[in-house]
Amino acid sequence: MTDFDTYQRNFRMMLALFGLWMVSMLVFQFMVMTAFIAVAINLDVAINYFLHQSVPDFSVAQQRLLNIIGLPFTFIVPAIIVARINNEPAKAIIGSYRRPPSTLLVLGFAATILCLPFIYMTNEVNQNLPLPDFAWELEKAAEKIQTDMFEEQGIWAILGNVLLIVIIAPIAEEIFFRGALQRTLGRMTGHPHIPIILAALAFSAIHMEFAGFIPRLALGMMLGYMASWSGNIIVPIFCHAVFNGGQLALVYMQKQEVISDPENVSIPIYLSIFSLVITTLVLRQFYTRTIIKSDIPE
Repeated sequence: MTDFDTYQRNFRMMLALFGLWMVSMLVFQFMVMTAFIAVAINLDVAINYFLHQSVPDFSVAQQRLLNIIGLPFTFIVPAIIVARINNEPAKAIIGSYRRPPSTLLVLGFAATILCLPFIYMTNEVNQNLPLPDFAWELEKAAEKIQTDMFEEQGIWAILGNVLLIVIIAPIAEEIFFRGALQRTLGRMTGHPHIPIILAALAFSAIHMEFAGFIPRLALGMMLGYMASWSGNIIVPIFCHAVFNGGQLALVYMQKQEVISDPENVSIPIYLSIFSLVITTLVLRQFYTRTIIKSDIPE
């Protein structure tokens, strides 16, 4: 197979991946949500939704459950189907899913925690950028959903948020973005950096929260490099879960008035620079470990 044939094959895979993602979104919007509304509310409301796209007022628990169902359906299913279409094992599309070396997990954990001041600084920068009105409207809608989810009291609400934010979201998003998309772009371009940047851009854009676009892009790139160097999808899933879990813990601590609202705290520039430098050093050590044969997952 020539280089051009390989390029064409992987380009078709990328188109198939995005095509299946769009199809899965439509199927979820029309079929899965209709069935969900019929079960959770009643059949008449479900029929009205299907015919007129009149979205009912979901409870917070129903919105959470929809996301728990929707994320795997729209992100994991397309990746699996692309693998089946190409008669390839899943690990050829998303990367190895065997348990990675503990050293990589420890270094990934350290990088994820140490990068937080820098990530918060990029968020401050992003918040001060001029954005069109529609972007702020999307941001307000997203913030309302998140606020409602975190305001709900009770152990089941907390466990539901942990399941969605710390478990389901990292698994689904990493399989799609750092797994299927980034690896397909990598095989298509043969470039060490472009696939990581493009996958991180797609990851940040698809959240439709433009006031947080830059910090999410930075996080996506860090996860992308760890996925690329290790060849193992478990590493970015683990680090994504650590990041989301930390954010969730901060939210609940802030609501209990244990700490101040992180969004109201300005990060000193020297702390942001130190965070970037020390995170870079940890990632360099991570990279060094991946080129030691004993640390490369099969």
